[in-house]
Amino acid sequence: MLWAQSGPAKRAWKNYIDKDYEKALDLTTKALEKDSLDALAWYVNARLSFTPTYQPVDIDQADAHLRIANTLFSDALPKTKSDLQEEGLTETAINNLRNKVDSAAFSRAETQMTEEAFIQFLTDFPGAMQTDRAIANRDSLAFQTAVEVNTYQAYQSFMSTYPEAREVPEARARYEKLYFDIATDDQQLASYEQFLIDNPATPYRHEAEFNIFRIMTAANDF
Repeated sequence: MLWAQSGPAKRAWKNYIDKDYEKALDLTTKALEKDSLDALAWYVNARLSFTPTYQPVDIDQADAHLRIANTLFSDALPKTKSDLQEEGLTETAINNLRNKVDSAAFSRAETQMTEEAFIQFLTDFPGAMQTDRAIANRDSLAFQTAVEVNTYQAYQSFMSTYPEAREVPEARARYEKLYFDIATDDQQLASYEQFLIDNPATPYRHEAEFNIFRIMTAANDF
């Protein structure tokens, strides 16, 4: 059975608007004890978790509570949804809070500025407006790590992990150069020949073939 609007949740929302946050929290607790599917109570809790004048903002808790509220609101019967809208719980209200929570989460990731932080953001906040920026930052940081390691394996791993990254062309160019240098480091005929067998589409084909020709020509001079 879907949620039916409860008195404590209505009063909690009014207390929240009046900035009586402690009373609002007490009432949402009572409302959820009565009915854990009380959408308005979950929404008020989300707002409380995202009200810095009441307590330190808890982005993850606000997100979790808001997702529950949104699901319950979306699944509510028409009459219940109409009642919720009259109380101020609307799709617009939910989306507005969603955008604020997502923005705060993205700012947190930017403060950390690590590949892992943006991976976490993309995992925990799917569909956020900052998704494209988070992906770009994640990819850029991962590429920077590959550059610092500067091995063909590091570039190969980057391209495999983020094949759509805008840095892939540069990563591929670095990969090809390093792989060619390492594979033919001894500058022996067999190394150049094996390199071409293993990498027929290499951009270093001309250079490898030139060296094969050079070595074979030098050998025939004796």
